[in-house]
Formats: sequence, C-alpha cells, structure tokens
Amino acid sequence: MSSKPSILFMGTPEIAKTILAHLHAQNFPIVAVFAQPDRPKGRGKKMQSPPVAEFAKEHNLPLFQPETTKDDSILSKIEELAPDYIVVAAYGQILPKRLLQAPKKECLNVHASLLPRYRGAAPINYCLLNGDKETGVSIMRVVPKLDAGPVFLADSFPITDDLDAVTLTEKMADVGAKALVKTLLGLEAGELTATEQDELQVTYAHKLSREMSAINWNKPARDIFNQVRALVPWPVAVTTLENEPLKVHKASVLDESPKGTPGQVVHVAKQGWTVVCGEGALLLQELQVQGKKRMSAFDVANGMRLTAPFQLG
Repeated sequence: MSSKPSILFMGTPEIAKTILAHLHAQNFPIVAVFAQPDRPKGRGKKMQSPPVAEFAKEHNLPLFQPETTKDDSILSKIEELAPDYIVVAAYGQILPKRLLQAPKKECLNVHASLLPRYRGAAPINYCLLNGDKETGVSIMRVVPKLDAGPVFLADSFPITDDLDAVTLTEKMADVGAKALVKTLLGLEAGELTATEQDELQVTYAHKLSREMSAINWNKPARDIFNQVRALVPWPVAVTTLENEPLKVHKASVLDESPKGTPGQVVHVAKQGWTVVCGEGALLLQELQVQGKKRMSAFDVANGMRLTAPFQLG
C-alpha cells in the first residue's frame, strides 16, 4: 500500500502531461485522469487525443473525457473515487462547486504565474509580452472564482532572452511539476498553510487573439522582440512585405541603432534581416511567407530575390 496520497488529475495540453508524468514517476496513486474530449485536428480533421489523454492510455490510467464536469453522473463518479487530492493543470473548464468539495483534502491548481499577477488563460504569453524579468508557478487552492484561491507554494525563476512562449511553457511544466510534489508532501507533513492573494495586486492574462499580431515598427526593438516571442506558436507576430502578410517566428534585439525609417530592412545576411525600429534594431531570424512553411530569413530573401534596403509594413 502506497503511503502517498491518492490523486485525481485534471489537465489537457502538453504542460499538464509533463506534470502528470512527474506525479506518476513519483509513484503517487492516480485514481483517475480527466482530459478534454478528442477533437478533429490538422488538415485531414482526424480525431486526436490531447496529450494528457494519450499519457493516461499509454500507462493504463482510468481516463474520462466528458464534455462537461457539471453532469451529475460525472460528479457522482468523482465522489465515489474519493481521492485525497484533485490536481488541476490547464484543464480548460470551469469546475462546479460540488467537484471542488469532492476530494478528502484539497483541490489544487498548478498556475503558470506568480499570483495574483496574471490570473486567466495566457499567463506565460503575457509575462513575455510585458517584458517581465521574472515569472514562476503558483500552487493554489481551487475556489469558484477564477484563479483567486489562496496560494500554498510559489517557485520563481528569471526570464532570459532565449525563452519564448514554447520553451517557457516547457520550463514552466518542469518547475510546476516539482512545485506540486513539494506542495503535496508539505501538506501531508502538515508543513504548509495557504496565503490569501492580495486583491489589490491582481492582473489578468486574457485569451490571445489575432488582433495582437500586427507589428508596429515605431515601437522600440525590445517591445517588438517581446511580442514575437510571446505569440509563438499562435497567433504569431505579423508584418507585411510587398502588401502580403509575413509571419515573424523568431527574432533578437541588436545592440546597434542603424539609420533608416522604422520597418526598413537595412541589411540581409546569413544571420537574418536587420530592421530599423522606433528605438534600436531587430534581427529577424525565422519567417513565414503566406502559403509557405517557416524558414530562415536568409532563405526567404534568396527565394524572393530581395536586396536591402526594402520596407516592411
């Protein structure tokens, strides 16, 4: 018999899969896994299971994928399982109050920000967008109000220039998985208490939208760099070239301040395109022309026979 508490896990994307995998590797008894239903994906619209569901199937964990958790039969099943803890990580549904009361001990959420900063759907993207120097993970009690529960444990780390929304999500998953295990063991040992969030410090990270994509070259290079790395893999920062959309997947800030008008490409090299910004310059490294795949900026220039200087919209 395991001495570790039993867990009912609720999560859907890759970040949640990493957390579930860590719990499983640490031998926490997983009584059930809940994930969003399979959805049609890609051009062929083939049904695809989310990463958490795939992991549950591979490891023979009891899997549930209801359209809603408000269904009486689902809630009764959760109560019947009577887990010590329910752990929620990017599940993607508002949970009913009855579900929050189902575990014997706590219903915990792994949230990818240092609460009360960035409650909501896109905390990883917003800390990059706003140029924060630090972020982290909060393990909190789930309450009916969005991300408003008291925090048991928070782990912070610096945001370096080599991180974008994809690589920061991977780092966040790893930090979050370890913080969750620390929290569970701390609660079991009676060593952790929850701290209420300061409502005066609350900020929100609303869902991303395509309206956030358009690059304004009059802005400082650092701001545009933050926009580029915050919006991968979706919706992706976009400029225009010869009146056609041009997606910018990867860029970096240059130390130089070349002469030219904002949006002007003044140099094309193997490393990328040097673009004049409202303040400083940006090196565009990976681009995507409409209807083509992502490629190096140098290859785009060669393919389109571009020579500097030329203007981006």
